[in-house]
Amino acid sequence: MSQICDSLNMSYRQASIAAEIAVQIL
Repeated sequence: MSQICDSLNMSYRQASIAAEIAVQIL
């Protein structure tokens, strides 16, 4: 269960970082 939470947390973190980069570009 914790492995699933870790993977979801990492993917969410990558998505938020990508969103910040996209906002800076736009």
